[in-house]
Amino acid sequence: MTKPVVTIAKLNDQRYEVSLENDHGKIGCYVRAKSPGPQLPSDERERERKQLALKRARALARALSTAIVET
Repeated sequence: MTKPVVTIAKLNDQRYEVSLENDHGKIGCYVRAKSPGPQLPSDERERERKQLALKRARALARALSTAIVET
């Protein structure tokens, strides 16, 4: 069995696709990540948005996991 692979694809300025793929299949979600606050240089703003997208995808994964266990 291979290790799961996480992929983050930037679709446009604020939208990302986060996916997890392993031997059993692939799961993905689309996340919007708009950074609040002051304007940052482009490199820093992109890093901040990417972290926010990951945080939101992780929260969605936890919510789905909880819902599956409860049903």
